[in-house]
Amino acid sequence: MQRVYFADKDNFYIGNAESIPFYTEPKNKDVFQLADDIERLPDTRFKLPIGVRFNQYVNEFLVLRSYYRYYLDDWGIRSHTINLELAIKLGQNFSFYPSYRFYNQTAATYFAPFEKVVSSNAYYTSDFDLSTYNANQVGFGMKYTDIFTSAHLWKFGLKGLTIDYSNYARNTGLKAAIVSLGASFVFTE
Repeated sequence: MQRVYFADKDNFYIGNAESIPFYTEPKNKDVFQLADDIERLPDTRFKLPIGVRFNQYVNEFLVLRSYYRYYLDDWGIRSHTINLELAIKLGQNFSFYPSYRFYNQTAATYFAPFEKVVSSNAYYTSDFDLSTYNANQVGFGMKYTDIFTSAHLWKFGLKGLTIDYSNYARNTGLKAAIVSLGASFVFTE
């Protein structure tokens, strides 16, 4: 649950009262503002994503993979996602794939930032995942397949291994480095 701070309510603090004048400054270490409420959102939400994939085999070593998705819901969010990946085959079992993803969305009808929402609204949230923002993600991955398919542990054979790295950044200031590992198995009888 996200905390909400109302524009039309007095602020209340706990901690050292002398620190209240510089509550929003980095030197504040000992006073905290109490939230006025938690987010209140409708019990239901209708979501409609529509996506299209297009893959182009450039030659026997290159494949361009693309994806577009449009999303809308009855909370007022509209978004666009574009994803591009270039798979480069580096031998029989090894491939490398740089990628780029762009995402943007409009804010939910119920979103308002810190101390901008009024308490008379039926629904409200300050969750920035429901705000207007755009994001860029640049990354690459490596995949190795058919490693130990013939060697089995009980009825499982290791089909492939992947490692991916991405650098994610939102225009709201959120940044992340993402590393993921994957393994795929085949099941034989």
